[in-house]
Amino acid sequence: MKNLKIILNPLTEFGNKIFSSFFLWSLIAFVSGVLLWYQTENHYLFVFGLIFLPTIIFVRGLYFKVICLIIFISLGALKASSISEPDTKSNIFGYGKIINIPSVKKYYQEAIINIDKASQNVNSSIKIRFPLDLKLISADYLYFEGIVKSPLFYKNDNDYPVFYNNFLQKRYYLKGQRVKIIKRSLLMQKLNLWKNSLRSAFWNSNLTGKDFFMEVLFGEKRLNEKQRDIFNKTGTSHLLSISGLHFSLTVFFAYLLSLVVSYLYPRLLLIIPRPYVTLYLSIPLVFIYGFLSGLSIPAFRAFLIFLSVSIFMFFKRTVNYLSLLSLIALVFLVVNPEYLFSLSFQLSFLSVGALIIFANIYAPYIKKIESKLLKYFLGIIMGTVSITLFTMPIITNLQGKLVFSGILANILAVPIFSFCILPFLFIAIPIYHINEQLCIYFLSIPNMFFEILFYLLKNIKELFSNYHLNFYFDFKTSLFYYLIIFSLLFLKKYYKIFFIFIFLVWFVSDNKPLKNDFYAIFLDVGQGDSAILFSDDGKVVMIDCGGNIYDENIFKKAYFPFFRKYRINEIEALILSHPHPDHTLAINDLVSRIKVKKIYFLKDYSIYFEKFSENSELVYLNKPYEFNVSDLKINIIPPPYRDKEINNNSLWALVSKKNKVFIFTGDTEKRFIQEMLKYIKIPDSKEVVLKVPHHGSVSSFDEVLYKKLSPKWAVISVGRDNIWGLPSGVLLNYLKTNRIKYLRTDIEGAIKF
Repeated sequence: MKNLKIILNPLTEFGNKIFSSFFLWSLIAFVSGVLLWYQTENHYLFVFGLIFLPTIIFVRGLYFKVICLIIFISLGALKASSISEPDTKSNIFGYGKIINIPSVKKYYQEAIINIDKASQNVNSSIKIRFPLDLKLISADYLYFEGIVKSPLFYKNDNDYPVFYNNFLQKRYYLKGQRVKIIKRSLLMQKLNLWKNSLRSAFWNSNLTGKDFFMEVLFGEKRLNEKQRDIFNKTGTSHLLSISGLHFSLTVFFAYLLSLVVSYLYPRLLLIIPRPYVTLYLSIPLVFIYGFLSGLSIPAFRAFLIFLSVSIFMFFKRTVNYLSLLSLIALVFLVVNPEYLFSLSFQLSFLSVGALIIFANIYAPYIKKIESKLLKYFLGIIMGTVSITLFTMPIITNLQGKLVFSGILANILAVPIFSFCILPFLFIAIPIYHINEQLCIYFLSIPNMFFEILFYLLKNIKELFSNYHLNFYFDFKTSLFYYLIIFSLLFLKKYYKIFFIFIFLVWFVSDNKPLKNDFYAIFLDVGQGDSAILFSDDGKVVMIDCGGNIYDENIFKKAYFPFFRKYRINEIEALILSHPHPDHTLAINDLVSRIKVKKIYFLKDYSIYFEKFSENSELVYLNKPYEFNVSDLKINIIPPPYRDKEINNNSLWALVSKKNKVFIFTGDTEKRFIQEMLKYIKIPDSKEVVLKVPHHGSVSSFDEVLYKKLSPKWAVISVGRDNIWGLPSGVLLNYLKTNRIKYLRTDIEGAIKF
């Protein structure tokens, strides 16, 4: 009992410190205001705060704190409501400066412009997308012309709260049609040339770890999907982010530089103490590294913390790190409330907050340990546990399951990364300026340790691959989870027991799979095809897994939220009509994240799908094939011919359940449709649901298809505002004239039966 009191006393003391933190509570209130605005879009939220503003002069104590919270809630709502929403498809022209480092995507580049002048009312900053061949750098002052576009939003069932769905639908960006550089910063130009030459040296080397080095040094996403998956599934993906460790090494180099300066100019130390010399030298180095690392949210957060701590040191003041972190997060959100919905923002600030809270709690006990090695490893374990606890809802939702490999992986990975990889990468930067070849030889040292690290993580992933829990946190459960964490840390004993009991009851009752009121759904995946059918006992059959080819995160945006909501962790059969990306774009993520038992496809296209044989059984088809999945009766029909156009070699599939038969026609064109119809036999008792071929294209329209099948419903899977103008007017006129009910995913969103 005495030991329990020894542990609880510092928890309570630290709790008092936290709850007396003005900036922490201000941050919580501001965040609440932002969320309330997106939830309700009620303008009275900030009017309510204005009513209470005059009373702040007359009240003290608890009433003062409560009114301050109300005011910050109103300020959060006011700031969120001030984000302007220009009309989509409208043209905008104006002037502005790039305030970040442009990121390169597969089909375009993207940057954020701070608007100076614009032809219509927009936010002070806006995302702009421009062609890959246009070479822009940070701080470029531009003239721009473009059209306002909404990012892709998929109207499928998801587990998002109302405020997040509203946020997703309010986003916009500028598709740059003409961009002209008016003025370029000479300093930024030189820094960019230096960065590019440094990147080229890394890239042109034959080192196995070069992608990893470029990612951890420059903040660029270079790892392939398999490599990134290993870091994600072992809970070590934080190593890929720019963190305080990077800036600490920058300061260390500034300290070494101060030794050189003091050796050359010893009298300088009589005027300026060494700590201040180090501080003065570190500021430009930290700024330069901030530029090199891409000015990402984690990098900028670490930079601001360093700058703030330096100011406190200069004035010899103690630092309350939790208040400082809260203030910096508040500054981010005041600048742009939409940062709140960024995973990078959430993970970055939650992780650092967890370390600060647990360091204050357990640091006194760890300090009593004499062994430095044991002290260090206990620090890693406690840091890993604290970060895991604070980020569990986010990480679990990203992965779709909770893995148990994180603690072991971090115990091994953090020391290797901190002592044997990152410091050597920093040392390689000045060596590069001496001799490029010498730099490459030097990089063989961290490369050796990277190979050791990757080997360990790969084996840990395989070791724990079968040890995980299939559950996730929706918003309500996540909110309750964080309330429980804070209550466990800061409430008295009996309150802890009470809250734990409520949490367990809530978690068990709220985490049960939803009972579908449908058994077939055509997903909204933009310009692409995908459908899912459920058997009575919950087994899943999937037809195609494509989507808009310009969306690099189609699985994350269109598929995974639906899978999470309906707890889909396993797919019995995946039938792929043909290998075009609008029918297969999500397959890499799908197979790596969800257990797919069997994949069916035309034998001629085995080259596209053989790589999935490690995870799934592959079924090569060259003749009709029938099988059952519980009460789902499935008939796959390969084309009896072969054509040079891949679309025409689409598999057709018939899936029967209850009184309906669903017919999937791929992208077969008109000249081959009648040939495929020879193999289709529909019982008179069945109602036909036809997936219209090729997204409703006129090239795939044949009246014979509709006359023979007599569909009761025609489903058109098509993207909103697609550049091909689909579905065609000819098809729509025919369906209307013949009174065939048709449903479109671009209008209806997901279509259920």
